[in-house]
Amino acid sequence: MNSTIKRFNILFAAVLGAAALFAGCEKNSVEPSPESKAFALTSPTLIDGGVTPQRHWQNGFGCTGDNIRPALAWSNAPEGTKSFAITVFDRDALSGGGFWHWIVYDIPTNVSSLGEGPANLPAGAVEANTDLGTPGWFGACPVDGRVHHYAYTIYALDTVKLAVPAGVPSRYATLLLNQKVLAKVTLEATAGGTNTAPVPVPPAFSLTSPTLTDGGSIPQRHWNNGFGCTGENIRPALSWSGAPAGTKSYAITVFDNDAPTGAGFWHWVVYDIPASIDSVAESPAQLPAGATEGNNDLGTTAWFGACPSDGKTHRYTYSVFALGVEKLDAPAGATAALTSLLIQSNTIGKASLNGTAKM
Repeated sequence: MNSTIKRFNILFAAVLGAAALFAGCEKNSVEPSPESKAFALTSPTLIDGGVTPQRHWQNGFGCTGDNIRPALAWSNAPEGTKSFAITVFDRDALSGGGFWHWIVYDIPTNVSSLGEGPANLPAGAVEANTDLGTPGWFGACPVDGRVHHYAYTIYALDTVKLAVPAGVPSRYATLLLNQKVLAKVTLEATAGGTNTAPVPVPPAFSLTSPTLTDGGSIPQRHWNNGFGCTGENIRPALSWSGAPAGTKSYAITVFDNDAPTGAGFWHWVVYDIPASIDSVAESPAQLPAGATEGNNDLGTTAWFGACPSDGKTHRYTYSVFALGVEKLDAPAGATAALTSLLIQSNTIGKASLNGTAKM
C-alpha cells in the first residue's frame, strides 16, 4: 500500500496543479435497497451530518491526516441477516462517479462493531479494492478544497459469503453486494476546505453518432453479448466538432448512471486520442494510433456494451473530453474512477449524448 501511495502522490500533485477542476455531468444514480429504521449505525468519532476529524483523513495526495479508520458499531439488524458489509463512499469526488474509499464484506453476524484502525478486522472479513485499486482503508481526501460528503454504510446481507472474485474493481464488488441486501443504514460526514464556489462547468462542444440519438434507445447491436444480455457488443461510431482552442488530446468515457452499484458503472474509458482526430469508427475498426484504453468497471481494457440486466431502464452517458494535455499519464492498471478523475481534472471542454436501454 505504501508503494502505491508514493506512486499516486506524484500523480495527484499534477492533478492539484491543474488550472481548473471540472465535475462530470454523469450523475450517480443510487439504486435504493431496503431501509430499516431499527437498524442503527454509530461511531464515537463521527456524527451524522458532522465533520470528519482530521485523524480519519488520508495522509498523502495533498491531505494531511493520520489515515486512521474510525470505529463503528451497529445494532438491530433484521431477521435473516447472515453477514454484514461496510462501504465508505465520497459522492463529491471529481471523477464523474464518486469514489469508493473502503469496502469490506463477509463480516460474521456475531460481530456488531469494528475497532478503530489499525486494529485488525474480524476473522473472515474481506476487504475489496477501493477506487485507488487496492484493498484497505483510504481516508477522506477532498483534494479540490471543497466540502465532500462521505457516506459510511452498513449492510445486512442475506448470504454468509459474498461471491466476489479476487481483485475485481470496486463497482463490480458493490454490484454483487447490492444484490444481497436485506437492509442498510448510512452515517454521513463531511470533509473539506473553505472553497464554496460551484464546480466550474467546462464549455460544451458537439458529439454525434450515426446510430445513437441523444435521449433515444440504444440499438441492440451496441448491447453486450453476455451477463444475461443478447446484443452484439459493437462499439458505436462517434464524431465530434467545435472543441475549444488549446485542445491537445481527447478522452472518451461511457458511463451507466443507473447500474445497481450505488455509484454507476464505467463501460468504456479511452484517452490520449490525438487532437487531430475528430471521430472513432464503429468496431471492429481499430482506435486511432496513440489512443489508450483504460480499465472499465469490469476490470478489462475493452469495450463493454450496455447491459441493463436488472430489467430497469438505464441511462448511458457517452462523453468526449477535450483535454489540455497531450498525454494523460494515467498509471498502468488504474481504475476507471481514478482515470476518470484524471481526465476531468484536465478537461477544458466536454461533449455528451445520452442513450437508454431496458431489457
